Amino acid sequence: MKSTFIYVGFRILTGFLGLFLIAILTRILSQEVYGQYLLLASAGSIGAVFFFQWLNVSTLREYSKAIEGDPAGEIFFLKTINGLFFACSCIGVISSALVATFIWILFDWPNQRIFDVLCAMALALVMSRFTLIQQLLNANSKPIPYGLLMSFRQVLFLCLIGLATYFGSENAITIVIALISSYFFANLIFQPVTRLPVFNLTLQREQCRQLIVYGAPLSINYIVLLFIDMTDRFMLASIQSVALSGQYAATMDFGRMSLGAVANIIYVAYFARMATSFERTNNVNEELDSQFEGFHFLVLVPATLVLILFPEAISNIVFGSSFRATSIQFMPIFAATLFLLYHKQFYLDAKLQLYRRTRTILIVSLFCLFINIALNTVLIPTYGMMGAWAATFVSVCAGVVGSVVATTRLTGSNPVGRIFFTTVLCIIGALLLRSYVQVDGRYSIVMPAAYLLVASGLFAIISLRSFERFSK
Repeated sequence: MKSTFIYVGFRILTGFLGLFLIAILTRILSQEVYGQYLLLASAGSIGAVFFFQWLNVSTLREYSKAIEGDPAGEIFFLKTINGLFFACSCIGVISSALVATFIWILFDWPNQRIFDVLCAMALALVMSRFTLIQQLLNANSKPIPYGLLMSFRQVLFLCLIGLATYFGSENAITIVIALISSYFFANLIFQPVTRLPVFNLTLQREQCRQLIVYGAPLSINYIVLLFIDMTDRFMLASIQSVALSGQYAATMDFGRMSLGAVANIIYVAYFARMATSFERTNNVNEELDSQFEGFHFLVLVPATLVLILFPEAISNIVFGSSFRATSIQFMPIFAATLFLLYHKQFYLDAKLQLYRRTRTILIVSLFCLFINIALNTVLIPTYGMMGAWAATFVSVCAGVVGSVVATTRLTGSNPVGRIFFTTVLCIIGALLLRSYVQVDGRYSIVMPAAYLLVASGLFAIISLRSFERFSK
């Protein structure tokens, strides 16, 4: 319980730092430059997931099993992890060099585009090392170093952006280089805490096999999810404009940063303990599962309702003037969509991960990707940002249904209970209130009071339902 509150505290801190970052970037950068920065950062994220995500998720899942009953097990496991990371790094660097060469020879792209590819791969490398360090700190139940790592990186990134602004270098490449530098120095400082070796590389066959068997399907799943996340912004940039993509991505990324961080708090706090318990008993610990579900809803739902009910206030604080209109329009429906997405990723899929049903998760995600790409192709040319949201919403709903069916077949119990339906009704009610209670197109002076009254009632309902779950 204590570690949970430490995670929550650091997540709140890093959440505020993230909001401050968005506030700065949307004020100092134009829509087009901000869109270029997000596309470069997204390309780096794709590289990180494509080459390294399987190793990161496997590390968190297999760590307790590797070190149990063997004092030297941790050393051998860390050497194996390091060897696999080095191998993936070599593959990634060679692949990016080949892509850059291919672009230069066949397409005669300018040197700037080739430099973009290399920057994206460098970002993927440092970002993946950062995530690996995070996973090891989490597996070792070290919430304070975990939180300090995240906070230090964000503070350093903000400082580097300040330097770039001071010297008048406010372009996408400069911001990406600042991002790479923040990851690099955070890794350099915090890696010794994990006892992860730098050059000591070992590849133990059995451990490699276990990591690959568990992580490879999940890695493909994360790649699929990332394509679902990124397809809309890249298609908006190519079909509509980079500026429109930047506006859309700014609001969506704010929602992901807010709700994703909130959902990840509970996942990080509980999944490692649930995995350790599962390895010992081969069954899900009911007490931990009840606490996990209760806190999951208790934290995620209020955050979702705040984004739905108060987009004007949030947008005025967070976004620059050129981004606010889009943010106010889309924040409520983005929040509702992201609630469903993170309920699937951080709760429903967590049980499938415990039972090592990673192929099932992959099948569901591939189905969602097919729906997402098909709908984006049809809707974005006509409806722009609204079409991109509709494609995301439909694919997320399909994913939730698929995960519910898979979890029910696996465990024999339906994971969708009263608390979920109560939550959905609350969110629908908040959206209706947000959409229809208006006076002459403007919110009346009683609206803030009405919002607070309804929000308080919804929070009370969710809190009571959640408390029933984790107080038993």
